[in-house]
Amino acid sequence: MKLARFIIALAATLALIAVLVLPKIIEAKKSAANSAPQGRSEVITGTSVHNDKSEPLRDMKQLPIMRKPEREANENPKISHSHRDVSDPVVQNATTAPVTANMPGTTLNFDGIPFPGVACNCAPPDTNGEVGATQYVQIVNEGYQVFDKTSGASLLGPSGIATLWSSFGGVCQNNGSGDPVVLYDQLADRWVISQFAGVSVPTDECIAVSTSGDATGSYFRYDYHLGSNFFDYPHLGAWPDAY
Repeated sequence: MKLARFIIALAATLALIAVLVLPKIIEAKKSAANSAPQGRSEVITGTSVHNDKSEPLRDMKQLPIMRKPEREANENPKISHSHRDVSDPVVQNATTAPVTANMPGTTLNFDGIPFPGVACNCAPPDTNGEVGATQYVQIVNEGYQVFDKTSGASLLGPSGIATLWSSFGGVCQNNGSGDPVVLYDQLADRWVISQFAGVSVPTDECIAVSTSGDATGSYFRYDYHLGSNFFDYPHLGAWPDAY
């Protein structure tokens, strides 16, 4: 009987502690969440605010090359919280074995988009490119060019990347802000081109997915609104069922 009374008393004590302490823990967590930096980004889920299918890119009126003065591209605003640089503890300063083989020579050389570039003579130009099955696509702030993979001959461009968003409407068409990225999806034989857009501050991510393996063909176009934070130089990756 004494053991039973002890167990009942212990259970009652624990229940009382839970009633008194648990609300304070919940309130403390709410206070910590409310005091978190307002500029911190979280996972965003949602759907595109606008989407359509474009005409073939090769049939669109190509926007002319615009010569502008050099300027800094998308200056980053200062982060509100402090930052301290530290040394990387896993930096490798030596190889485990001597390197004797030279890098193999290139199989094909050709000029890409020249400087001054397309629409934005920005520093840095954020140059990147991707090799597809038969084509190579180069993209910079704020232009693109499609080349034949075998000969290096230009198939389309150089033109302003805004050409891709012609007749789409919204900030993707009218307020492209650069930081474009081109990706070739080897699993689906598709091209994915993206850049952000917005008035004064980039607020949207504009994504175009080709309908075939031809980068000069038509695209499915999407506009995703990300909010007021500056998501600098966003990149995509190709998964078997998503980007």
